[in-house]
Amino acid sequence: MSRPWAARLYRGPRRLLERALGPARVERWAERVPYKHLTYCLVTWTTRVPEEVERKLQTSGFLLRDGTAPDIDALEGERLYDDCATYRAWLAEGQQLLVAEEAGRVVSYVWLDLARSIALENLPEYQVEIGPGAAYGHEAWTLPSHRGRSLRRLTYVAEVLAARRAGKQWLVAYQLKEETLDAMLVNLARTGIPRGDVIDVVHVVQGGGFRVTWHQRPSRPHEAARFVSTSRRR
Repeated sequence: MSRPWAARLYRGPRRLLERALGPARVERWAERVPYKHLTYCLVTWTTRVPEEVERKLQTSGFLLRDGTAPDIDALEGERLYDDCATYRAWLAEGQQLLVAEEAGRVVSYVWLDLARSIALENLPEYQVEIGPGAAYGHEAWTLPSHRGRSLRRLTYVAEVLAARRAGKQWLVAYQLKEETLDAMLVNLARTGIPRGDVIDVVHVVQGGGFRVTWHQRPSRPHEAARFVSTSRRR
């Protein structure tokens, strides 16, 4: 449950400590106590990409294509984020699987969801409502032996282009922790696609049965997506 008064009690002293000691030192200190401060970011990118970005897929040495049920079967036994039964269910409900193939083997994949409401496993008190002009990208994975070969950048471009083919203006992603977000934005900017916008950030402080959430929203809501409280949807 979100408690604005409790959030203010937490944020005020933390900001004073960050000014006095620096954010990095405060973050290291916070990691030693039983309470965790997590940040959950909602970001979006335009699907209007330069032609030279599209050509990267053709010259990458990998085959980027739509995935199928046999591709999921071929992933059985790999250490994936979810099991293949979950992926088969996603495919059956209309989500789009995009894969990168090398020498006849799927070495990377990502999922594209055109649903309008996305449940959040790590943030159960909220859902992401996707606007009619956006698609939702998630579950990017690369075979361990192929990591470090820029495959995430390639599947990201494939994701953006698939969203554009579906008539969408934006690709939306949900990201855990600001550090991961910053690294992702820097990495994906190397594709040549314009840097994305942070739509919203939900801060969570939890531990010892105590949980407080608050938003760090921009001045104007973005039409691509938004966090919505699950309690308001009932």
